[in-house]
Amino acid sequence: MAYRWFLGPDLDERVPDRSTISQNRRRRFCGEGLFRRLFEHILRQCMEKGLADGRIILTGSTHVKAGASAKKNMKISAERETTGYMERPDRYEAEERERPEASGAIKPKRTGRVKKPRTVERTVNATDPDSGLLGRPGRPGGMHTI
Repeated sequence: MAYRWFLGPDLDERVPDRSTISQNRRRRFCGEGLFRRLFEHILRQCMEKGLADGRIILTGSTHVKAGASAKKNMKISAERETTGYMERPDRYEAEERERPEASGAIKPKRTGRVKKPRTVERTVNATDPDSGLLGRPGRPGGMHTI
């Protein structure tokens, strides 16, 4: 129902398959940065209206079982992706931790950083490349659309 509400069709109208949106994102708008610009535009509007200030980030997710054959899973070595979005909250967290750490209210965060590998091993699926392998405790396992 939430999917119908978001897309707007009546109850008797057909809705696109759930992978249509991800396929459009991957194929039709590839390399244009359309979704990033749309996200940033909405975020700016939220900040202008006082709904967000960019200091704290909370996320949630819905796991949708992917239409992917387990026989088509393959392991690949991929370059670790990073984004600048996490740098600002990390700096904010470090600043906010200084006062309670100095007073002894909380334990200092470990300063010794373990070097992260430049590549990570990932499971991808040839049937549904936009899916990802989930296997965390308390969560559904297998390939899910991400």
